[in-house]
Amino acid sequence: MIMVDKENNISGNTALAPEYAPSTDEKHNKELEKYKKIKNKKERQRRLKFKFKTIRNIIIFFAMGITIVGRYSMIYSMQRKSNDIQKQLNEVNKNTENLKVQLVKQSNLSVIEKEALSKLKMVNPDKNTALYTDLSYDNFSKENSDINKSNKESNSWFSKFFKGIKEMLF
Repeated sequence: MIMVDKENNISGNTALAPEYAPSTDEKHNKELEKYKKIKNKKERQRRLKFKFKTIRNIIIFFAMGITIVGRYSMIYSMQRKSNDIQKQLNEVNKNTENLKVQLVKQSNLSVIEKEALSKLKMVNPDKNTALYTDLSYDNFSKENSDINKSNKESNSWFSKFFKGIKEMLF
């Protein structure tokens, strides 16, 4: 004999074709529908949360990638500027060394004498043509400075007068 209980479980001999008698209980069907709706709602919420988490993670990784690329570009531009400055510094150092070498060459007395004799047509001094002067005389004494002050005062009055005339004419 075959028996079917409320959960539609069959027990007994299965050699014979069982008669299936579905339950016609409406309460049971409504409970199943509620359960399915609740299950579907939870499943939709779970999928929605998963989508939001995925989108959030994508946005975070995108922002991190943009930040990293931006920083690398800043580092690259700074490195390029540093290399340019280093090249300029090396060039200035090279020019400085060249100028030092030229200065050493030009400061040699024999080179200066040779240039003076050949290009400037100078002659070597001799004792007969040399002029000697006495430099012990004080050209800048206080008496001379007082005379210069009075000359400046008189010159300043005349200079003011002539400046005024020039301004009126021009």
